[in-house]
Amino acid sequence: PYPSSQVKGPFTALYRTQLDHAYRRVTSVTDLGFECAAFVQANKTKSPRWVDFLSQGFDVEALNLTNASNSFVIFVNQSDRVFAFTFGYAYNAVDRGKIEPGFGLRAALNAMGPNSINTVDTRNIDLVTRQSRIHLNVGSPIHEFEINTSVDWLRYASGTPENEEFASQVSGADSLQISLDCTVSQLGEVADELLKLYSATTYQERFPFVDSMTCISRDDPVTASLNAKLLEMLEERTTSRVAMAYPEIPHPDTAYYKVFRGRASIETPEMDLLTVYRFLDGNTIVNPLTDVNVIALDASDEPRSQKRRLSDFIVCEIDQEGCKYVLSLGSWFRVAADFIAQVRDSVSQLPDLTEQLSLPPVKTGEHEGEYNERIAAERKWLLLDKRQFAFGRYTERIEACDLATDTGMLIAVKKMRSSATLSHLFAQGSVSARLLKTNAGYAQSLLSQLKEKWPERAFGVDDLQFVYAIPTVKSGPIADCLFFFSVINLMEHVQRIRLAGFDVGLCKIGYENVTA
Repeated sequence: PYPSSQVKGPFTALYRTQLDHAYRRVTSVTDLGFECAAFVQANKTKSPRWVDFLSQGFDVEALNLTNASNSFVIFVNQSDRVFAFTFGYAYNAVDRGKIEPGFGLRAALNAMGPNSINTVDTRNIDLVTRQSRIHLNVGSPIHEFEINTSVDWLRYASGTPENEEFASQVSGADSLQISLDCTVSQLGEVADELLKLYSATTYQERFPFVDSMTCISRDDPVTASLNAKLLEMLEERTTSRVAMAYPEIPHPDTAYYKVFRGRASIETPEMDLLTVYRFLDGNTIVNPLTDVNVIALDASDEPRSQKRRLSDFIVCEIDQEGCKYVLSLGSWFRVAADFIAQVRDSVSQLPDLTEQLSLPPVKTGEHEGEYNERIAAERKWLLLDKRQFAFGRYTERIEACDLATDTGMLIAVKKMRSSATLSHLFAQGSVSARLLKTNAGYAQSLLSQLKEKWPERAFGVDDLQFVYAIPTVKSGPIADCLFFFSVINLMEHVQRIRLAGFDVGLCKIGYENVTA
């Protein structure tokens, strides 16, 4: 397989800025018939990270333990585009800021037959990002992968191309991997064929949901404006509507991540927003989006990912001039208006129980736990906040809800601080709903608590209803107050609750002495 990335810019200026000093130019021994520039990084050696640890108990210094790696990259100038064909670890040499977003995915989808996909990667549209890889042992149509196209973004696909004379396997996300039989002199023709695949529109008929989010060109003035707003958010160290997510499923050999700019660095076993903020606090960096890099390394300090800009790890949601924009994998996407309308409409159809429950507002400085205790006492409801129910073979535990009413409403309360906190709220409800129908011990434990509180009531599992109660200062119906990420996430969990056989509603809670 030959990883290929399509990059932009004047040819000579571009490839000179792609590589570090460890690469040297290699000249071709024959006329290849196309303009190209090749570079090699030969016999790069490094002492494994574990040598220092072992030296505490063993004489390993004399063994001169080092790992060696070789990398090669060919930049091909073809059809007014530049293609990078990489070998070894040379994919780390390509500046991802120059790569055409989604080039590999679109080319792969256009190349593959409708029933020949064997692997997909999906990524949900939320600040709490869930990435999944699904592999089928035979080529299959996309519906066999059971992708929820309202929630999951198709990020990568692999399968067999319709034209097997061109290649035997194609895989793509931003870059494209192809397995084909060709010579070096044919790389120009290969580049032309890849550009045709990328430019085709066949995928729109077979996979129309791929375009629910439209990628904005990095040269578009909107991109600069959105980046400026994001930089302000990072400068303010905000944790609302912004989070860290891995660009790809982490390699199983990854030992740690290095966040760095020049020689300044910080190491962390997991990427998270607070780690990034600690690094920024200790260093003066004008534009962390482009100047800070991240790389995954194994225990021998060998790379287990491409070196990526910090922006590739950030997920963010911004509203601007009446449009909704989402940052994911280093690119800004404009969310299709009809997609937003479809999702918002689905949420607006959920029962709004705000007037029916008429829950008192949250007092100034009142924490969620204090609020739940107060409401339970005032309404004489059952307080279940922080009361965990055991289930499962290894006595796993979960809070069923925060408050239970005498009519069987299971109310979960969570302030609308961020999409991340609401994601935990929604998951609490859907997990509890599933367990009520699949785990007799869990169901009996909850019903016993209700029966003890209201002995005159004959509660059954089917009498229960889930309610998400969300304090917010925003005006209007609760369905219109939620973050866009949260709306999408909510509908996924509502679907799970309904599949378990329960009704689910929303309730808005205000704040005392606060108006929108």
